[in-house]
Amino acid sequence: ELKKFLPSFALFLHDQGRYDEMEKILMIFSEKQRNTLTYNILLGSYYDYTGDYDFAAHAFSKALEKAPDNEMALRGAARVGMLAEEFDMAAEAYGKLLKLYPGRKSFLVNRSLALINLGEYDEAAKSLYEADYKYPNDKYVIRTKAWLFMYRKEPSKALELYRMLTANDPAPDDYLNMGYAFWVMGNYGEAAKAFRTF
Repeated sequence: ELKKFLPSFALFLHDQGRYDEMEKILMIFSEKQRNTLTYNILLGSYYDYTGDYDFAAHAFSKALEKAPDNEMALRGAARVGMLAEEFDMAAEAYGKLLKLYPGRKSFLVNRSLALINLGEYDEAAKSLYEADYKYPNDKYVIRTKAWLFMYRKEPSKALELYRMLTANDPAPDDYLNMGYAFWVMGNYGEAAKAFRTF
C-alpha cells in the first residue's frame, strides 16, 4: 500500500536535491512503477548527478518514448545528451525546448553546439543567426559563432571574432582559441603570443 506513494516521495527528494536518498527509494519501486515516465526521469536525474551520463541518456530516452514533449525529460535529455556526446539526442531535445520557449539564448546556443558536433554546420548557423539577432554582441553567442567558423575551416573569420572578444573583458579561453586560429593560419608568432596570454 505504501508503494503507491513512492513516486511522489522520490519526486520530493529530487526537488530537494537529495539524490542519494532518492536513489534508495527508486530501488524499491515496483516493476510496474519502473515502467513509468516519472521513474525514468528520476533515474536519469540520478545518473546525471553521479556523472554516469550514458546511463542518464538511456533513462531520459526511455522517458521521451513515453512522453515525447515532457519538459522535464527534454531538459534532462538535452543536458546529458551534450555531456554523453549523444549530440543527436541533444539537438533534438533543444529543438523541442525551443518550441516551448522560442528564442531562449541557452537553448539556441546549445542546439548550435550539438549541431556543430554533428557536422550540421548550416543548421547550426541558422540557429546562431537567430541567437545573434535576438542577443546582439552577446559573448556566449560570439564564442559559439567563432567555434563554428573554426569547424568550417574559416579561421580568419573566427579570428575577427576572437579579436573582438579579447578587446573587452576576455575569458582566458578566448586567448587560447585565438592562438589556435593563428596557428591554423600559419601565423606561429602571433599564436605563441596568444598562448602566452592564456
